[in-house]
Amino acid sequence: MNFLPGGVYLSFPSSKNSNSHSHTAEIIDFIDYEIFSKWKGQRWKNRDSEYEKLKGNITENLIHFVDQNLPGFSQLIDYMVFLVVQRDFNFLL
Repeated sequence: MNFLPGGVYLSFPSSKNSNSHSHTAEIIDFIDYEIFSKWKGQRWKNRDSEYEKLKGNITENLIHFVDQNLPGFSQLIDYMVFLVVQRDFNFLL
């Protein structure tokens, strides 16, 4: 599965701290829950290598997307973490 973002929300929450010497960036995107549904029953930190590979693919594509719009962004990254909030939301209208 090759995830390609259509748009992202980019935030720099640490920029609010005038005493900070380094900063945190957050790239936020919405992804269809179905992509992650097969891992719903697996516990955090105990998911298989296919899950980790998918997270890596998504991370690379998100950073590439931002780098295309803010050239040089990827060169500023020292450390990154990719988080997935797995929620299966069902709404009644």
